[in-house]
Amino acid sequence: MDRPRGHVAGSRTPSPGTTVRRGDAAPPSTGAPERREAIEDPDATGPFDPAFHGDAPPGTAPSTCTVGDPFAEFRDLRKIDRFSILEPLGAGGEGIVFAAYDPRLDRRVALKILPRTHDDLPVEDALREARAMARLSDPHVLSVYDAGTVEGAVYVVLEFVQGWTLAAYLREHDPSPSEVLELYRQAGRGLAAAHRAGVVHGDFQPANVLVGDDGRVRVMDFGLARLAGADERHLSRFGTLAYMAPERLRGERGTAASDQFSFCVALYEGLYAARPFRWRTVDELVEAVTHGRVVAPPNRSGVPARVRRALVRGLAADPADRFPSMEALLARLSRFGPGGRVWSVALATTAIAAAVAGYSVQRSAAEELCRARAGRLQRIWNDERRERVAQVWQQDDGALAREILPGVDQALSRYAASWGAAAERACRTQQQDTSDGKAASHVAAYCLERNARAFEAFVAAITEGGRERILRAAEGAASLPSPETCDREAFRFDAAVGDVEAATALRARLDEALGRQLAGDYEGGVALARTVVEAATATGREDLAAQARLRLGMLEHYAGDYEASARDLEAAAFAADAAGADETLALARAVLVHVEGRHLADYDAARTWLRHAKAAVARAGAEGRDVEARVSLYEGMLAHDLGDLPRARSALERALALRTGLAGAGSLDVAEVEANLARVLEDGGDLEGALAYARSAFDTYAKVLGPSHPELAPKHHELGRLLARMGYHEEGLAHLSAAREGYGRIRAEGYPELGQVLADEARILARLGRTKAAEARFAEAAARLEAAFGPEHPAVVEVRVEQAQLFVDTGRPAEAERLLAPALSVVVARLPAEHPVRVRAEHLAARLSGAGAGVRAVGHSVSVGPGG
Repeated sequence: MDRPRGHVAGSRTPSPGTTVRRGDAAPPSTGAPERREAIEDPDATGPFDPAFHGDAPPGTAPSTCTVGDPFAEFRDLRKIDRFSILEPLGAGGEGIVFAAYDPRLDRRVALKILPRTHDDLPVEDALREARAMARLSDPHVLSVYDAGTVEGAVYVVLEFVQGWTLAAYLREHDPSPSEVLELYRQAGRGLAAAHRAGVVHGDFQPANVLVGDDGRVRVMDFGLARLAGADERHLSRFGTLAYMAPERLRGERGTAASDQFSFCVALYEGLYAARPFRWRTVDELVEAVTHGRVVAPPNRSGVPARVRRALVRGLAADPADRFPSMEALLARLSRFGPGGRVWSVALATTAIAAAVAGYSVQRSAAEELCRARAGRLQRIWNDERRERVAQVWQQDDGALAREILPGVDQALSRYAASWGAAAERACRTQQQDTSDGKAASHVAAYCLERNARAFEAFVAAITEGGRERILRAAEGAASLPSPETCDREAFRFDAAVGDVEAATALRARLDEALGRQLAGDYEGGVALARTVVEAATATGREDLAAQARLRLGMLEHYAGDYEASARDLEAAAFAADAAGADETLALARAVLVHVEGRHLADYDAARTWLRHAKAAVARAGAEGRDVEARVSLYEGMLAHDLGDLPRARSALERALALRTGLAGAGSLDVAEVEANLARVLEDGGDLEGALAYARSAFDTYAKVLGPSHPELAPKHHELGRLLARMGYHEEGLAHLSAAREGYGRIRAEGYPELGQVLADEARILARLGRTKAAEARFAEAAARLEAAFGPEHPAVVEVRVEQAQLFVDTGRPAEAERLLAPALSVVVARLPAEHPVRVRAEHLAARLSGAGAGVRAVGHSVSVGPGG
């Protein structure tokens, strides 16, 4: 078997028994470039003693070690659990690392055995923490696959990556300051992802960061210092003193703020080849760090002064004075480009092209670059990731996983291939000599990078598991932004204002939030969107603040927090109006129509927002065609809710034409409109037309989701009700039963749509004369809908009116009057005179008033079949 060229510990693989130093690419070089020699100078700002920089604890032997010596008892191991040991790779204070083979997944892994724990962290606790880390999934975090115990010690199984530690990479390649900054930005994104998941690193330093041969930076060894047995009394052994925040030096536990401090120490060293604090002894280090005495950087460093100011804030002695999050720090650092200047719009396309390429064009042949670029998403969604998702989903819901994952796999593989083809086209165009061709390719590369961000975040979210994400995965994969939309107009809208690099970094967070939204990780998406709101507001970027508020409001909408959604969407609309961002303004107002009307039943507010949305669409022009389609869709839904069927049909037919032109027949966007048109035509009596739209929508969703997917429940619902109304009662009840089962699998309790299904079953059962069953279904439907929406919501009132009608039909007028009286007061106050529910309630009240106690059955008012 070929020997690996690199491994999880980051160094180029040594031969067994070779003396290595953690983080070195080879035995220490004697000819390091001048930029790097400064950090080895004891007179610079402190001694470069490995005792303080991660190679050995203070008071021990020098910083070299012979592989195998620290854990001699493990040298003869040939197998641990299912993993075959191939060779030792390295050792240090946090464990010994072997290359190993996983026969189950047919892949090479890195297996790290940790030192035996102290009594305050039992093996069971350490093992539980190690396995919890396997839930952390991000492109810039080294993956943890598994964990277990061997001879009383905990081991973790890690992603095997060929490359260098960041410490070794900086020594070997001597990158420019802008390249150093980009490497650390990637590492910072890994830390930020961990913090969002509630994971603190506790020992961030260049030796714990990998630069892979694929150009991707990954942070590793999250929490391994603690799992190795460290407590806050043993900081000199675990957690490298030179990178520690003052609160850590005082013995406090690590936090996201202390990780930020460590990150800034490491980045300062990487940029200036000098340490941020002057010290010769541990006492001097503690004194300097505790008082925040950051030294002035060397002259002629080529690093902007504003970068130093950002680092100084991150190095503040008081955690409260640092940035509120890693995202906020990264947003500030992302403002700075090469040469110490903020990038101008004139330089934006060149800079974006370099950023999205992943590595320098000057260091890669054009053909190799284009091929590597094209395969980026296929490296993210590969056999290894697919198997990992399968394992995580199996733990959450095995049956659901087996049903849904194949379709998700196909959708993501198709997307990766489509994105790759578009990326390769853009890359090859980039090699052309014409300035127009280059500009177009840079624009496409920027757009494709945004799509890739959403894809990466989507994959990371579904890898974390959870039933909500499993259920959302198929539709989310089909809803990822199409690579075909990467055109010049999209870029012009995004980059119309200066400070392009900062805007790009903030939009990257929004793209990740979109990926999280599509995966059903609404909490993670909300957290991302809020960081962008804060950063954009702090820098006065109203356009970005508007986009962030819009994304936040949409995430809250999907999460069911409609009041919060309305507030943030309204804030987005005002910010977009102030910034002149017509497309964002139109979309925010459009979604407000839907939230206020459909979910909050504030029809006056919905009508007002509809007028404003149409005005914004008119200003946006051709660039806002997709938003125009959404406005028409929500106008149709609002008109339907208000009983204005002609207007509803007209608006929905306009939405259908727009979306068919934009997305094509058979798309989910088109199916959404068809499903709404089916309901409008059904209520208007055009049952054949309604059935055609309902079947088309059902077929599209079944193709995308799979024929037995629980999320097909709404489409079963539509089709079942319509079939029953056309006289196919048993077939209709079968579809409604499938809908009820699907909603039950989605969420056992409190799902309002289940109440609607129960109400429709009750209507059909009443039509068939199954009175007792109908009465029970009506009662359950009313209870569920009232719990979800409150007693005065139109959906609740409609069911109460129909319950009253059933009591009249069965000769129980007193019970009918008890239900009808409160319902009638609501419909008169809130619904227009022509609304079907109000008409039905007033008609029933008149019959009850005229007939008195001897009232006769007046015939069921809900038509569910021919002649009904």
